[in-house]
Amino acid sequence: MNPLVSIGIPIYNVESYIQRCAKSLFEQTYDNIEYIFVNDYTPDKSVNILQDLLDEYPNRKKQTIILHNTKNLGLSTTRNIAIDSMTGQFVMWVDSDDFIEPDMVEKLIIAQSSNDADIVTCNVVVDMPKNVTRIMKSPVYNSAHDMTIQLLRMSVPVSVWARLIRLNLYKSHHVKSIDGINNAEDYQVMPRLAYYAKCVTNIPDALYHYNCQNQASYTASYSVKQSEQVISSVHFLESFFKDKGREYIDALGYAKMQILARDLVKCCRFSLKAHYYRTLQIVKQMDPKYKRSLSIPFRLIFMMPEYYTAKIYVMLASLFKK
Repeated sequence: MNPLVSIGIPIYNVESYIQRCAKSLFEQTYDNIEYIFVNDYTPDKSVNILQDLLDEYPNRKKQTIILHNTKNLGLSTTRNIAIDSMTGQFVMWVDSDDFIEPDMVEKLIIAQSSNDADIVTCNVVVDMPKNVTRIMKSPVYNSAHDMTIQLLRMSVPVSVWARLIRLNLYKSHHVKSIDGINNAEDYQVMPRLAYYAKCVTNIPDALYHYNCQNQASYTASYSVKQSEQVISSVHFLESFFKDKGREYIDALGYAKMQILARDLVKCCRFSLKAHYYRTLQIVKQMDPKYKRSLSIPFRLIFMMPEYYTAKIYVMLASLFKK
């Protein structure tokens, strides 16, 4: 069995990383790959670097498509564009500031064929500043249902990368990210893919390198707009799962409370007083039972209706240090 694997790679402002990423893709031990790079109107030389590198890999060049957005559309729309262009049986995502081990595709395909799995997940090497690395382990899921609940609760990583996913889960069920909502776009997608999956599995190998050093990435900053987009993603999932069982809604409730608690902390860190009070109002409308899964330091911040009291608390609490 030698199924075609489509790898989607969004490109934006990654000229310092794109060569390392693309080399790791082109040097895969698995041959039957379709590369879909989507240039999201990047202002730097990322695409030029990629095109120069392709000349060194003539066989991979034949397997590569570079699409160009005519303006910056954001990560969600860029992923949607990539999905529409894919023709493989399976899809992988690699962010262009990350890179993968040379046998990642091969190992994921072997695991998939052993179980006829719809989703295969691997462990992740987290590359942090000062050459520090740690391993982010994927849990062993009992079933696709178990994976769905854990993803909704955000008790496991919700990223679309570090996985091999059957492309038909996207296309048959019209699973796409919300255009323009670029924060938590993985969260919009992964629980729905797991919900439609019949079989999921994972392997213990750490094959994906996640770059935590790129300060230009979506996850390296915080703003009111970003916070609102995450909550919009939660509302989208609430709508999707509302008639599919109470356990899905409860899982979302626990995740939402966790998100709001972290938002309150970030409001204190980034001096967003008005947004702090708006976030507290959302918390007051939720069932208090969803606070139970939070650690005590996070529960305490809900008991601080005054912004400046909370700000001092966040400054002093070691748990909230960056």
